[in-house]
Amino acid sequence: MHLMANLNKSTKKLILFAGLVICLFFFLCIFFIFDQTQKTGFIQASLFDSSHMIYIDKNHEQLYGPQKIDNDFYYFDEDTGYMHTGFLETENGTYYYDENGKMITGLQTIDSDQYYFDENGCMKVSTFQTIESDIYYFDETGKMVTGDATINGVTYVFDENGKLQLDISSLQTQIQSILNTYPGNNAVYFKDLDTDDSFLIHDLDMYPCSIIKIFVMGAVYEQIDQGHLSLDECLPYLEAMIIDSDNTSYNILLQKLGNGDGAAGAHKVNSFCEKLGLTRTEIHHGLVPGDGYFSDGKNNTTCPEDVAKFLELLYRSDVVSKAYSKEMLELLKRCADDTGIVAGLAEGTECAHKSGWADAYYLDGGIIYTEYKDYILVVFSDSSYQKPAQEISQYVFSTIQSLYTK
Repeated sequence: MHLMANLNKSTKKLILFAGLVICLFFFLCIFFIFDQTQKTGFIQASLFDSSHMIYIDKNHEQLYGPQKIDNDFYYFDEDTGYMHTGFLETENGTYYYDENGKMITGLQTIDSDQYYFDENGCMKVSTFQTIESDIYYFDETGKMVTGDATINGVTYVFDENGKLQLDISSLQTQIQSILNTYPGNNAVYFKDLDTDDSFLIHDLDMYPCSIIKIFVMGAVYEQIDQGHLSLDECLPYLEAMIIDSDNTSYNILLQKLGNGDGAAGAHKVNSFCEKLGLTRTEIHHGLVPGDGYFSDGKNNTTCPEDVAKFLELLYRSDVVSKAYSKEMLELLKRCADDTGIVAGLAEGTECAHKSGWADAYYLDGGIIYTEYKDYILVVFSDSSYQKPAQEISQYVFSTIQSLYTK
């Protein structure tokens, strides 16, 4: 009897406690419901569901579907009103909402893949896209493409960051085919100054004609920088030598380099070239027609790669000084001959170059500045005049233009 009394007391306490808990629960539910009806803005969907958010506007109405809130765009389920996160496929395209529910635009990394969403938030698929002057491709799933890819039957090359690149291998093959149509000795050097990709077709030394004058220009500026020559005295000859390819000015500058001895001046130019790593370029005589001719009995010589190396050093401001490198480039941009590389470019395209010719020889090397990329092109021919330089320059330029005008 006493035990039953104790059990009844325990049961009564348990029942009383349970009743209090139930009352508290109902009180909290009522409070939550009342509180929710008073709140506006983003709120938890329910007391027991913290994983979903809804939005109550200033009229205490729940929002559904696409909505603009404080200049950001959101999507709330048409049935439940739950705020959407992640990808959302619609009849108008695919969109993405971040962990805060905001619709994203522009280039985005999602689960280690790159996607691009236009200004309306729509994901770009199966299309080329220009982003800050670089071109990318996004496949049918919206992912950015890298490496080699065949698109509409055409092979394209994209770097590890997805940027469209010039297919250097294909370009070399096509230029080789062009060269094969010309007789004699022909050579081409090409370098993409953005990627450093390059190729050389036919590694040969050739009589340089007036293209040798670029190395004399460099040596003269070195002596000016060191205080051994005067810029004011040398500039008229430099301009005539580079712009108009005047041979007398070339001979005079070599004499100035050699303190009156042209052969000694030639030796200084050769030493200058050797310091720059241009080991296959040598000057041994003056040029005719022109006054002040000299010779040590050997022939002048250079190769496409040495011309290209010197041009790149100028481009990188690594010849003598940044200021003098710029001055030399400005002289080369004023070169009057437009029958070779320049003839293959669109009108108004900037080109810093120097050409040389004699009999059927024609050599031209330059830096071509385009909207899409800068590159070096050097073309040597000993029997076809300007034709190879014209055709190859036109092919390279048009290839780059068509590639980057998607």
